[in-house]
Amino acid sequence: MMTLNFLLSTMALYLLPFCNSYSLNVLATVILGWCNGAITILTPVFFMELVDAGKFSVCYGTATFLAGLPMLFRPLLIGYF
Repeated sequence: MMTLNFLLSTMALYLLPFCNSYSLNVLATVILGWCNGAITILTPVFFMELVDAGKFSVCYGTATFLAGLPMLFRPLLIGYF
């Protein structure tokens, strides 16, 4: 299920530049929001399948930290692309 959400999200992001009307932009935004919410909810379930309950908090905390670390550099990139 998570793979399908990633695939649908990728397709919506790929087609976003080709949306020529407001309604198509809204549709792409709704699809991206739906996929983002589904992926966010399914991430802890995925980690519980990978590790046992004793190591879940360390695994989830490390993954969240590593996912958020590149976001510190986002303000430095604004304006260059």
